[in-house]
Amino acid sequence: MFRALPMPLATGFVRLALLATLLPWCAAARADADDTFNTSIGLSALHDSNLFRQVPGKEQADTVTTTAVTLALGKPYGLQRFAANVTLVDYQYQKHSALSYQATNYNAAWNWSLTPRLHGTLAADRSDIQNSFVDYSAVSPGQLKNVRRTENRRFNVEWEVNGGLRAVGGITQQEQTNSQSFVAQNSFSLTSGEAGIKYIWPAGTTLQ
Repeated sequence: MFRALPMPLATGFVRLALLATLLPWCAAARADADDTFNTSIGLSALHDSNLFRQVPGKEQADTVTTTAVTLALGKPYGLQRFAANVTLVDYQYQKHSALSYQATNYNAAWNWSLTPRLHGTLAADRSDIQNSFVDYSAVSPGQLKNVRRTENRRFNVEWEVNGGLRAVGGITQQEQTNSQSFVAQNSFSLTSGEAGIKYIWPAGTTLQ
């Protein structure tokens, strides 16, 4: 069972440093989708009455407060389009402080174009998140901090051959790593590629 609580006073060096550094800038600037740079700050609190998903009688409750600071960049340059955002997240567990951690998540993309008919995307993203306690069977689950990092890298190309006929190709790499051994979602690395053709009719229908 989850219920939202009023946000408690932010604690921790990372949280204070982020707010002290970026809050004045964010308060003074008005975010606009057309701006080259945009920033945002988010604060939240979540109370979990059974954090480790234990049987009745062994529940342990905790409140997790989260501070997130995001810096976003978007810039067109000729035929090119650059976009990126980085989010620094501070997770603080009130009772089980050993579980607290900081994450640096990002998403970046270069929508490149050599000519109006030859273009594609080069992109990368990363996210850090605590693995679900549902999958833990340890005697002392409160001692486990197992953060899963997922990274994706992608490159694709599209050549507009003639009319609606396009030649496409690409390669994708995904990596997942855990800060501890975790059988439920084990670490892995996967690389895949694709190539083919597609046709786009004037009405927008696509055959690939």
